[in-house]
Amino acid sequence: MEFQEEKDNVIQLAMWVAALLFFSIMAVIVFTATIILIFPEELRVYVAGALTVLYLLGALWAFLGVRARLKHRAIPFSATVDEIKKDREWLVR
Repeated sequence: MEFQEEKDNVIQLAMWVAALLFFSIMAVIVFTATIILIFPEELRVYVAGALTVLYLLGALWAFLGVRARLKHRAIPFSATVDEIKKDREWLVR
């Protein structure tokens, strides 16, 4: 039962992450193109470079956030493992 719940949670999370990534990337592309096109032609290369640096800093921030979250997540099936340990203790007696 716990395995099925974990599986359903992972599938739902993956779908939400895929939608989030798609719409975020589309928004960033349109935003970037809009900002670049606002500037005069001779400055567009510099604006594109500045936006690239900004996006790389954002990617680094997101990477560090994901890594921290993965380090502090709950252990899957911890309740099941605890129950198996209790059952084992009862059987050994």
